[in-house]
Amino acid sequence: MGTSYEFTDDQNQKLATVSDLAKALASFSFLAGVTMCSLFFCKAVQVAQELDAPPLPLLGILLALVIFVWIPVALFQVVTKFKLIIETEGRDIEHLLQSFELMTRALKHSTSLLWASLLIVSITAAMLIGGLG
Repeated sequence: MGTSYEFTDDQNQKLATVSDLAKALASFSFLAGVTMCSLFFCKAVQVAQELDAPPLPLLGILLALVIFVWIPVALFQVVTKFKLIIETEGRDIEHLLQSFELMTRALKHSTSLLWASLLIVSITAAMLIGGLG
């Protein structure tokens, strides 16, 4: 096994500050995402009832909003792994690299979800325009 590296107290403090800010952002974003999805679902049902149509096209946009819930969850997982750098000894580089791997996976999945969301919104918009035109 190779040599281990420990971040200094000052470096750990900086990592803790970033972790705490990211955790707060993830928590706030999650709550905002859940709120937006809930409100949009209620609005989709209301519009569908007013149009006497199934809410499926509007619910397509709701699926796109799910990304606002998934990204904060992924960020929270990265922060949890990142915090291990500060909380453990002798494995700082290992935990840092694991955090980067988790972050890379989360970013790749987020990109895929964004493209899928864009497709869902585009199809839904086309259905709405076609149905209203």
